[in-house]
Amino acid sequence: MIWKTLAAVAAAIVLVIAINGIGNLVYDANTPTAENRDVRGAPLPETPAVTTADVGKAGQDAPTVTTEPEAQTGDAVPTQEGSAAQTEAQAEAKPDAAPAEATSAEAAPAEATPAEAAPQQAAAPAAGDPKAGQTASRVCAACHTFDAGGPNRVGPNLHGVVGNDIASKDGYSYSAALQAAEGAWTVEALDAYLANPKEAIPGNKMTYAGLRDETKRKDLIAYLQSLE
Repeated sequence: MIWKTLAAVAAAIVLVIAINGIGNLVYDANTPTAENRDVRGAPLPETPAVTTADVGKAGQDAPTVTTEPEAQTGDAVPTQEGSAAQTEAQAEAKPDAAPAEATSAEAAPAEATPAEAAPQQAAAPAAGDPKAGQTASRVCAACHTFDAGGPNRVGPNLHGVVGNDIASKDGYSYSAALQAAEGAWTVEALDAYLANPKEAIPGNKMTYAGLRDETKRKDLIAYLQSLE
């Protein structure tokens, strides 16, 4: 009998516990959470769902905002026209300076030493006849040789003498007067020297009195010039 009573009590307890659990579940389902309550603990109103159509409509109704570029002030930034004007002014200024340098460079070759100028003066051919001059040179053969590399005698070898500097033949001992003479043996210098050696270069040691015939002098100089 006692066992039946205990079993009934236990069943009643289990039933009470089950009823309380179901009641708690129903209460929790209907009770707002902390996230859905305001500061006072009251339930927050439900937020209506936002659809894609509502977003598109809101974008069309939104006012259009336009921005205008800020106006540039004063001389803060140079204009393109100002820069172009400065560049053109600089370009015009540079060519003005260039000709001055070019003028100096072009003027430099005009200065030439006597040694450089002499061959240009001697380049002009003599007006005489070389063959006749070879005959006239016989009076000189006693003291001079005429072939290339020929020896010096009483006077120096005369091969290539036209256009060379005065007193420039290697191995020959010139007089002080000839050593002091400046310039080169141009056609004009040779003509004056052959006409009267003592007068043309005073103090030289050549004993020849001179070739007075102008035609023979031109022929002789033409012959000496042909030996170059």
